Amino acid sequence: MRLLLSLTIPHLKSCVTAPEISLCMAEQTSQEAMHNQSYQYMIETMIPSDRRTFVYEFWKTDRVLRDRCEFIAGIYQKYIDDSTAENYFIALLADYMLEGLYFYNGLN
Repeated sequence: MRLLLSLTIPHLKSCVTAPEISLCMAEQTSQEAMHNQSYQYMIETMIPSDRRTFVYEFWKTDRVLRDRCEFIAGIYQKYIDDSTAENYFIALLADYMLEGLYFYNGLN
């Protein structure tokens, strides 16, 4: 799912013409990469290898979390398939929703 987020941000960024907003979105992409690397480092150093797959794949096995992630992924896909202004703003909201789900999942 994090990969989906990192692939979607460039789609959202491509229609931004204001340099200051484009810079913010580039910063978000950079922060997502660092954030992902930090979590990966913590998981790989603190969690035994036989349990890591469970952590990485938890969203696939928890039905409620999976349904929520797939719902948000569908919003991103709708924007990619039909790049209207309305779908753009809905995809931005989905970005924040997905981030909230990841924090919820990561802190449980």
